[in-house]
Amino acid sequence: MKRLARAMILVLLLPAQASAAEVGRITAMVDGNRHDWVLINETGSPRNAARVVMNGLDDILLWGAVSAADPATPVGALRLHFSLITIGQTPKAADATLQYLQNGDKSGYLAVEDGLTHITVTRAETQADGLHLAGTFTARAGFSEQINLRLTDKLRTIQIDGSFEAVLPTE
Repeated sequence: MKRLARAMILVLLLPAQASAAEVGRITAMVDGNRHDWVLINETGSPRNAARVVMNGLDDILLWGAVSAADPATPVGALRLHFSLITIGQTPKAADATLQYLQNGDKSGYLAVEDGLTHITVTRAETQADGLHLAGTFTARAGFSEQINLRLTDKLRTIQIDGSFEAVLPTE
């Protein structure tokens, strides 16, 4: 009985492992080639979440991972970020940016300036399990060897057109 009690105490003292669950997908044509990304919600991670800024305004971040096995790896990831405005029955996206981290933090394609990324929200519905979100996007992204500085080469651009569907946890 004492062994069982000790074992139970040890189990309770072990650090809780972060749980991860697939919450959606992104599919896109990147310069004519099809790519698919998985959206993973990891406990404690700011990726793939809807943060309520105020009534009718949410901050949306979608981090598309190449693999569900390693969702934090930036190589090949696609990041969509936008404000979701819901006034009445029509949801709208504003201030949209896209980052295709082709080579992780080293280089990739960015559409971070005003007017380069357009998102059409086709569904934005809050339910008990989170924000059900779907839409399409299009972006003209410039190549960057300095992702963190958000500097792009306007002569080296690609077209990225796609869609997303997710059930995001709300914060």
